[in-house]
Amino acid sequence: MNTKQLKKFADFAREQMNCLSCTKEQMKTAFVSGLMNSYAKYRGIEGVNFDDSLVPENILSKLSSDILSGEFVRVEAVGWIYQYFVDADRAEAVDVIGGADIDGSLITAATQVFTPGWIVEYLTDNSLGKYFAAMFGEDICRENLHGYISTGETLPEPAEIGDISFFDPCCGSGNILVYAFDVYMKMYTLLGLEASEAARRILTENIFGADIDANAVSLASFALMMKVAEYDSSIFASGIRPNIYLLFDEDKIGSLDFSGSSACITAGRYSVVCTNPPYLGRIGGGLKSYLNSVAKPYSKDLFTAFMYRGLMYCEDGGYMAFLTPNVWMYLSSHKAIRELILDEKCLCSLIQLEKGSFFSEASVDLCAFVVKNKYESLAGIYIRPEGAVGMAGQQKAVNKAAGAINNGEECSYVYKVKPDSFDAFPDRVMAFYVPDRVSRLFNGIKIGDVYTVKQGMTTGNNNRFVKYWYEVPYDSIGFDMGSTEEAKKSCKKWFPYNKGGKYRKWYGNNDYVVMYENDGAEMKEYTSNLPQGTWVRLKSRDYYFKEAVTWSFISSSHFGVRYSPEGSIFDVAGSSLFGSELKYVLGFLSTKTAFYLLQLINPTMNYQIRDIKLLPFIADEMAKAEVETLVDRCIEISRREWDSSELSYGFTRDPLVEISRGSMNAEEAMEKHIFSAKKDFYELKSCESRINSIFAGIYSVEGIIDTDICDSDITFRLPDEKSCAENLMSYIAGCACGRYCAELDGVVSTAGRYISFMELAEYADRFIKKNFSHESAEYISFVLETDIYTYYRKKFLKKHFAMYRKRPIYTPKDDGIAYFDFNT
Repeated sequence: MNTKQLKKFADFAREQMNCLSCTKEQMKTAFVSGLMNSYAKYRGIEGVNFDDSLVPENILSKLSSDILSGEFVRVEAVGWIYQYFVDADRAEAVDVIGGADIDGSLITAATQVFTPGWIVEYLTDNSLGKYFAAMFGEDICRENLHGYISTGETLPEPAEIGDISFFDPCCGSGNILVYAFDVYMKMYTLLGLEASEAARRILTENIFGADIDANAVSLASFALMMKVAEYDSSIFASGIRPNIYLLFDEDKIGSLDFSGSSACITAGRYSVVCTNPPYLGRIGGGLKSYLNSVAKPYSKDLFTAFMYRGLMYCEDGGYMAFLTPNVWMYLSSHKAIRELILDEKCLCSLIQLEKGSFFSEASVDLCAFVVKNKYESLAGIYIRPEGAVGMAGQQKAVNKAAGAINNGEECSYVYKVKPDSFDAFPDRVMAFYVPDRVSRLFNGIKIGDVYTVKQGMTTGNNNRFVKYWYEVPYDSIGFDMGSTEEAKKSCKKWFPYNKGGKYRKWYGNNDYVVMYENDGAEMKEYTSNLPQGTWVRLKSRDYYFKEAVTWSFISSSHFGVRYSPEGSIFDVAGSSLFGSELKYVLGFLSTKTAFYLLQLINPTMNYQIRDIKLLPFIADEMAKAEVETLVDRCIEISRREWDSSELSYGFTRDPLVEISRGSMNAEEAMEKHIFSAKKDFYELKSCESRINSIFAGIYSVEGIIDTDICDSDITFRLPDEKSCAENLMSYIAGCACGRYCAELDGVVSTAGRYISFMELAEYADRFIKKNFSHESAEYISFVLETDIYTYYRKKFLKKHFAMYRKRPIYTPKDDGIAYFDFNT
């Protein structure tokens, strides 16, 4: 199905209908009516007459000429057009709510994303298909249902086909129900029933659906009626209607109603429950209250609530087939639904889709799975087609895997795992693809058994209590404090603050300071009036200022872990680890081995202290001395590189000035600095490679993970000539304003001063002549592609504004710059 063409038409129709003077709901209802009328007319079906009077004629004519032809004759296309038509509402709802809880009408708009056809087939073939196999045998089933997988559990007892019910509790426009109709037709045909009678029986006896969107319910009902019309063209005139229900209530509880009182459909139990439920973690309003009262362990997200309710809808021994985010397999917050399935049900098969392979409309990592509503101690079949590109590649890989499974052949990305195999993992994480030698690691000592891992403070008002270190008077910052008592006695107001930051390893991200004067008296008073109070928000105070290993709370393809010497406070995003022999554990945490194990515990981007605590820890005495030596070198190199920037409070003077000391010209100093930096870079890379190799051997993961280190893995800023020249110009401006002095280390004054651009250029000329040999000013101008005066006048402040993260210390004033007076 050419979904791009469907989307193009839907976007055109939405643009045209946005011009109408009607409500958004009226517009959507009219458009749905137009879709159904046009499609029925195209198919030559009489008795279909919905009110589409609001729809402009050019939309209907374009629909008939561009869409209702060729491959788009399939009725599912109508539902896809509707999804694309309302996609703007989904995007708008997500923008409006941001991080807030969602309730009311926004739930439908924010969660309405449909299901790709081949996943519909997998879900249906391996749930309803089990009854097909029970009635006609697996060989005949496979001939008719190409997505069927032989999973080995006990098949249902053969039953009267009219008793085999199929329910989609979040049916949307009905694309799952439409495919289920086709499967039922194959079953009835094999039984020899006349086609028109079979179609009517499917409509009235076998298929059931529900949704909270009235337009979706209309489309789903229409789609099923059109399927019947292929065999009985009089169906619309017959008065027979499908069992698809609009479950409308103020709190949008819909088919999550556990009482069975909202409609007869919610009181039933079904042979198959198959759906793509809504995904929504930020639930609000009455729905949140309701779920907390009836299904709290499963209410962390709408999709897990639907999983729990779906199992209750299932008959004993029936099947639940869902497409959901895969986080229920891994996160501790979804442990309850995981244990319910592993301990009381039978997971028959699961496909974990490749990251990013789904449509852009669903920016989550997904899995499709089938669960039998009865416990059987069998190995589940897990398919993980890594490396397959896009949905087409995923489909091809899954089809290949299904063929291998059915033929008793091996497939490298198919895993057969019993439920008790997950017992070794923390919270029984379903890391089905992990070799036994890795899972056994989790039976041993954990980092939390050896080290103290802590969250830090949450100030309650970072705008008030947290600043970049260069935003406050330098002499008000208390560096190198060893305890809260020492900090209090210092009478300093600000102290270094570990706050996570972007991905960086070994040392750095020392950007912030926190107001903690007089043992945080002002912050304690402020937080005492906030929810949770002072002692929860200012947690772990006994560990403030201690030597630690810290990391960035949010990671993606890397884990940024760093050494934090004595002297810093830390927050939640800069959670920290304390204890002896920190260099060894820092070496381990910096490796791809540790990151691989972390992803088994928590595959998301947010690493909590519990995740670090649960990491297996092996202290190899034979390797410890070498690891610590390598780590010390990594820290030393990274610290030197970090402190070479004036954005570091460890900065002493510009590297070119340090190198030259008046003995060489600027070009020679740049060459020497760049060469030295490259040498450090490759030494750091060599040290990291060796550390990776050591721990891959200690943890026996060679061959499982790729331990090679790429240049892009190294968090080291390599300078070039332009950055050298720009940084020198910034340093010279600082010297001209009194912030720095070439003869002294670091910041020497934060008293304000004004200097004109002409005076600044003249000062720079004198500075360069003093600190570099002949013709250096000319070379610097060559690198900057302008003379020094013009650079300061036209480019410097823009560069400075970006460099200092929009918190500049130099600002424009008259025809020059003003150095901010921090003492006023």
